[in-house]
Amino acid sequence: MEYMGFLLEHGEIADALDLFVKMRHNGIVPDKISMIYLVRACALLGNTNLGKLVHSYCTVQSFGFELSLVNSLISMYFKCGNAIDAKKLFDLMQEKNSVSWTCMISGYLQNGNPIEGMKLFHQLRRKNTFIVDIATILTLLAACSDIVDFQLTKQFHAYSLKLGLYQFVPVRNALITAYGKCGLVEFSCKVFQEISNRNVVSWSSMILSHGINGEGNKAVDLFVNMRNLGFEPNNITYLNALMACSHNSLVHEGLDLLKSMAMDKGFGTNIKLGGKHVTCVVDLLSRAGYLEHARNIANHFREKGSVNIWRALLGGSFFHNDSQVMKEAGKEILQRDKCDFGNFVLVSNSYASVGKFETVENLRPSTNNNLGKNVGLSYVDFGTC
Repeated sequence: MEYMGFLLEHGEIADALDLFVKMRHNGIVPDKISMIYLVRACALLGNTNLGKLVHSYCTVQSFGFELSLVNSLISMYFKCGNAIDAKKLFDLMQEKNSVSWTCMISGYLQNGNPIEGMKLFHQLRRKNTFIVDIATILTLLAACSDIVDFQLTKQFHAYSLKLGLYQFVPVRNALITAYGKCGLVEFSCKVFQEISNRNVVSWSSMILSHGINGEGNKAVDLFVNMRNLGFEPNNITYLNALMACSHNSLVHEGLDLLKSMAMDKGFGTNIKLGGKHVTCVVDLLSRAGYLEHARNIANHFREKGSVNIWRALLGGSFFHNDSQVMKEAGKEILQRDKCDFGNFVLVSNSYASVGKFETVENLRPSTNNNLGKNVGLSYVDFGTC
């Protein structure tokens, strides 16, 4: 069964499932480890129906109450976007450990519901039977980043100090990101300066914090300083630096980063130019008015590019009132993702802004009649009552 795990590590999900089927045909009875691998395969596929079948099979094979397997099932349901069945399974558990709670908290975060994750943490604290470990703290700090809650970030900062977890670099890295997303870049800087053994994640987090808080030049300077000190940037580092350039209209710096990224890729590193990097570059160029260059890049990555690349181009053409580029970008967006109501509104408003009301009307019949508006959620902090 170790080979099944090897296949999953290398993304060969179909081969791993085929191996399990052959094993059963040969009369080999699966053990708990093989079932965990099978659940993991379902999670990687994101197939909740297959996951339910595997869950039923686990119960039939008397693995239904194995704690590690149940934790894997919870994680699988969340990765398939099925929070309801994950919660049902969690509530039915007679025995829970810190992994169970962390799976639930992180699952809610991954599915865009950080508030439910926080509620579970408060339940966990009231029980006083589990020790909060580094994985739980990292999950909670990720929630603080998602809901942009400065007070909670400070509380978990203090909590990590109390538990002795602040000494770990991953915790400090998470705090840098959380404080940065809360708009308190000076707090991010303080935590960054306290790290004596920084890693590439530390630098990447600090670059992000500067970039999203209007300090693009500091972000670029930090990137250069990082390289001068011998740290090699990864895909995330480049993405954060490009985002900083995009948000702060640093066109030349952004293009220099893109060239640097291409050179690193050519030297056989793990650097890979992805859709998010391209989106940042297109956004940077289109905001600055270089719409033709932005359009050329978007077209170059047409086959493997995401709809976000064209959204960025649409935003730039809207800002600079270029109806031709706007029309091309709008057409690409609606062709690539017809089921997103937000895309329809974005394209319609852009056309209307340049007086193309007839085009807006023509869009309506071509859209799905069942197209519905995505439910909006807001988080409001009323303070301490």
